[in-house]
Amino acid sequence: MRLLRTEQLDNDASVYVVLGQVGTGKTSLVNSHEGKRLVLSFDDSYSTLKRDDNLQVIDQISTQEILDTEKFLSELDKVSKGYDLVVFDNISALEMSIVDDMTDGRAGNNKNGMAAYGATQKIIRKLVRWATTHDSDVLFTMWSKIENGFEKPAMNDNAFNSVAGYANIVARTYVDNDYMVALQPSLEGVAKNRMNKIDKAKNEKFWSAVKYREGE
Repeated sequence: MRLLRTEQLDNDASVYVVLGQVGTGKTSLVNSHEGKRLVLSFDDSYSTLKRDDNLQVIDQISTQEILDTEKFLSELDKVSKGYDLVVFDNISALEMSIVDDMTDGRAGNNKNGMAAYGATQKIIRKLVRWATTHDSDVLFTMWSKIENGFEKPAMNDNAFNSVAGYANIVARTYVDNDYMVALQPSLEGVAKNRMNKIDKAKNEKFWSAVKYREGE
């Protein structure tokens, strides 16, 4: 058992989760972040990113690479040094790819669907733990879906909770005459940041809005 003094409780990690339906501007949130940005693209939806000397994109990440999670994160440690933002772009797509590859026999040793989802949850938890120790902003994006009249994450509930539980903010993109981000998402079962000082912001104002919310 470890006893922490109150001055040891600070965590420098800034983890943000943004979900939204296809085409509502999740990936383009990267454009307005200042500094160096590294995007890990799991669905190849980087066409909305503006070409910039401070932007680097890694795509075509195979399931085999992700399954060797410790090695993958060790390499990511090296690649991400000096970046101000690291983005795991669309972990819904990542989850889908891993589960499909495992159940179709292209990766791993178990074709059982429940086992595949369990393995994927474990991988996502490792990605999140890495994010909480990284000295930068870390953004996780994911698809959303409408279920029983509510907009919900389009991924396994346990996997989503393992990400959202560590997040400073859980937000939702939508389109209303402009690309917008709701900082108080109306999500069944998601109460995080309901007491924000700001309800919503334009897509390009997202980062300044969350920094204001955090008192910076």
